[in-house]
Amino acid sequence: MKHFILTFLISILSIQLMAQAPDAFQYQAVLRDSDGNIRSNETVELSIAILQNSTNGTEVYSETHNTTTNDYGIINLLLGEGTTSDNFSSIDWASGPYFVEIQVDGTVMGTTQLMSVPYAKYATVAESAESAESVGNETQNLVDVLDNGNSAGNNTIQELADPQNEYDAVNKAYVDQLMQRIEMLETVAGVDTVIDSEGNVYNTVRIGDQIWMAEGLRATEYSDGSEITGIYWFGSDYNNDGDINNEDSTFYVEHYGFLYTSAAAMNGASSSNTNPSGVQGACPTGWHLPSRLELEVLKDTLGGYGLAGGKLKDTNTDYWDSPNAGATNQTGFTARGTGNFSSTGHFYQINYIGYFMTATEAGATDQYVFRIYSDDDNLSLYPFDKNGGATIRCVKNQ
Repeated sequence: MKHFILTFLISILSIQLMAQAPDAFQYQAVLRDSDGNIRSNETVELSIAILQNSTNGTEVYSETHNTTTNDYGIINLLLGEGTTSDNFSSIDWASGPYFVEIQVDGTVMGTTQLMSVPYAKYATVAESAESAESVGNETQNLVDVLDNGNSAGNNTIQELADPQNEYDAVNKAYVDQLMQRIEMLETVAGVDTVIDSEGNVYNTVRIGDQIWMAEGLRATEYSDGSEITGIYWFGSDYNNDGDINNEDSTFYVEHYGFLYTSAAAMNGASSSNTNPSGVQGACPTGWHLPSRLELEVLKDTLGGYGLAGGKLKDTNTDYWDSPNAGATNQTGFTARGTGNFSSTGHFYQINYIGYFMTATEAGATDQYVFRIYSDDDNLSLYPFDKNGGATIRCVKNQ
């Protein structure tokens, strides 16, 4: 009899803000055996039930999935698109709370609550807009007029910033209302977070004019769903020089992110040193790999290479060796000592150095990364072997 351990996350993958209930939720899990070993490339049957009011509440929906874990033991599927005789769209999300019970091959793995806040936000926004994109298209010209205080060629709108007639007053009220809707939509869509195509949720931070991920990328697929090859992490089946053991691999991925080769990070794109880089690579849709030039902008924003590292470093000494010199994390970037995977097949320097991939080549065999050390507060550029592995922090397209 197989015994499994399942570490799972349920999140809204990409909300379609229509006047109806969400069609599905992203479900992601890491499957292990009872000894904690990852069960890679293994076919399992998942049974998922949604219970109302409590962990022992009334079952309002159930479905099954026959699925296969990937090389990393990860399961990805959409809750709401499994085999079922129930109607997912008929669930009254306002009558929660709701709980999700998971079974693997007939064994109950646990029950977790679906948080009510996303549903409340979803319902509120769905009443007022078809989608974030449509609202943006609908208001862009009017917003430009409001910002610029001129007619932008529209003879009806004379002075929106300071209405001079009834037409302007009506249009200004309309723009104000739409701006409130946009703010609400941005809250739901994740201005403070970004969600990749697998449902991984990342905090973000604004530093100057740039918006960065405040966590290491954990994607195993590109945004089109194709698999990323060239991913490493401490605790995988490679010699890790005793830095960390297999039982810690899930912790490492969650708190540091995966380590990606240059090819994995770039996804076939050519080297770029423009601002922005224009290289999406392994990043989610709407985000990109930073170029060396974008790193220069970050450095200048933070007062130079000699000061930037400390302002970016997590102050938590669980993720940096002592003395973690100069760490203030005043930016909220929360850089951690990710270490690296070398082209010789070894892991090095976890909690001593953080390596962060860029979209800029440093030569035929090297890619630029930026480095932060535990024993000083500097930020530095380094030509890194393309076959090695470094973490990724994506930058938002603007």
